[in-house]
Amino acid sequence: MRALFLLALLLVGSARTFAEGIEARGHHPREDERAAKRRAAEARGRQVSVDVVEDDGGLSVSRLDALQRWVEVSQTSSPRSSPADPNGAPRALFAAATHAARNRSCATRDRSPEELREKERARRSLRMRETAEDFRVEVPVVFHVIWNSAQGAGWVSEERASAQVDVLNRAFGGRTLRHDGSANSNAVDTGVSFRLHAVRYTDVSTDGDASRASFFREDCAPGGGERVIKRALAESPETHLNVYTCEPDGGVLGWISHWPDEIDEGDVDNGVFLLHSTLPGGDANPYHLGDTAVHEIGHFFGLYHTFQGGCHDVWDLEAGDAVFDTPPQAHESHGSCPELAAESPDTCTLPGHSDQTVAPYFGADPYWNFMDYAHDNCMSEFTPGQASRLREVISQYKPTLCASMPGQSCEGVEGNVQAFSGSPGETPPPPPPPSLTPPSSIQRTTGRWKLGGG
Repeated sequence: MRALFLLALLLVGSARTFAEGIEARGHHPREDERAAKRRAAEARGRQVSVDVVEDDGGLSVSRLDALQRWVEVSQTSSPRSSPADPNGAPRALFAAATHAARNRSCATRDRSPEELREKERARRSLRMRETAEDFRVEVPVVFHVIWNSAQGAGWVSEERASAQVDVLNRAFGGRTLRHDGSANSNAVDTGVSFRLHAVRYTDVSTDGDASRASFFREDCAPGGGERVIKRALAESPETHLNVYTCEPDGGVLGWISHWPDEIDEGDVDNGVFLLHSTLPGGDANPYHLGDTAVHEIGHFFGLYHTFQGGCHDVWDLEAGDAVFDTPPQAHESHGSCPELAAESPDTCTLPGHSDQTVAPYFGADPYWNFMDYAHDNCMSEFTPGQASRLREVISQYKPTLCASMPGQSCEGVEGNVQAFSGSPGETPPPPPPPSLTPPSSIQRTTGRWKLGGG
């Protein structure tokens, strides 16, 4: 017995030592999950081939988009003119061929169905009342441009940063046009707007701090490296949105490291990372129009992927993306709007999966939603349910940001919006007993959609 007792103590001590060693190295199981997502994204990227059109200046002077969605970018961003930047940096640019086209890949960690259900119940327990209908918040944005002048890589001009803020304001204001240039009447104003506060530059080839030499590529990755960058550069995270542009590998376009309910609003780990060439004027075609930032900032304020959790019963409002008016979706949508429209994707077709009475998708996959994975020029809307969720999350987890608004609040005195957990004006129906047939509005369909590119 004594020998068994000693053996047990030895095993416990070894396990503790191993766990402490992992913690000391900054390792976390979530980093393994992010690494796996990056490997999968890299594999998908190799399966996609889309021509990238370049001009002889190395940078398009516009967003290559349809009709009125174009945004002019100053010619002073061209390497031919090379004037000095107000920050003292030359107007060097990345090589246009650096980034091949790829499928969209977001390295933000998806929550498991079990975790999402637990977190949603905890979040709802904090809600004292509905958010106001005239909810308004203006978010100051600080861009941290990390680049390498010796390699001519990663430069983002102030004009491009300003164009990115314009893209954000149209998207969150419900004013982004469809891929064909027509207005999207289903898009809503979320009440969230943005203001360019500052553009900060870190040139890793000239910065006197040797610890920053790896910021542009090696540390530009989900996990330990990003923490080093944020702790060195973050500015007032409780009242400002810090956006870091650099060059991740593995086909990753952007990510956040923590959901709003996981860390304090003043924690420097708050922030958004973006591949620099996804900003307007970049070359990450077809993800070069600025909508990657829209997608990741949606995550920053609490929105999940529309396809998170896969198919589920439509009345289960603690499943999927926990928003009532985005239908269940089995997997992400890759491709252009014409390609996806031709496929008419509806990947959740069992009884109970589709409510074909709820606008704007009527049960079909929401491939033009900002929180799916379609090409930038296809993304054009947030739904009323997503807008309500954004307002709730900001009110709950970003109170200092709201306190910095005029009147020290994001909310008006009168009016309210229905919580994201129910459709406007009615209480969501409970799930029917298994013996009952599905409601007449839920129809069985047989169509299946095969994901292009793998």
